[in-house]
Amino acid sequence: MAPNTGAPSAPATSMTDKRLTGEVSSGQWFYKGPEIDGPMALYGPPQSEGIFYVHCPDNHLLLEVSGELPDGLNTTTLTVVFPHGEGHFKAMAQEGEAPYISSALPLDDPFVALMAQTATQPDSRIFITTPHTANLLLPTHAHLAKTLTACLGKLPAAKKG
Repeated sequence: MAPNTGAPSAPATSMTDKRLTGEVSSGQWFYKGPEIDGPMALYGPPQSEGIFYVHCPDNHLLLEVSGELPDGLNTTTLTVVFPHGEGHFKAMAQEGEAPYISSALPLDDPFVALMAQTATQPDSRIFITTPHTANLLLPTHAHLAKTLTACLGKLPAAKKG
């Protein structure tokens, strides 16, 4: 999948954004090491394929949510909201044993750095949705922070800011 280019990132979201409140989605964070094609953080019930994945197999960050698009539709919008920003990204259906919807962001997109910063903040939350999947409200976690930090570590020094 080609990465989003010029992925839109909104200014800071209100810390009291209602999408960031309520009960978190059922599950927990897991970490899979870099031997799999780069580090991966996944969220979901134990012993499952996960309902949300974050990883960076190349020079882009993949955000993947479990689900399918309606017949005849190949693309949609993946929305990611956290206390310091909001992004809306083109996403595509991906076939497989467990279908998912995937969006690729260039690692040097400022939104990736904002996600990494949020992931290190205890008690922060991330809201993820598409028009075709259930809304997810996820807690931040060390596994997510570790994955995002490792992904950003792939950037050449000149692009790290």
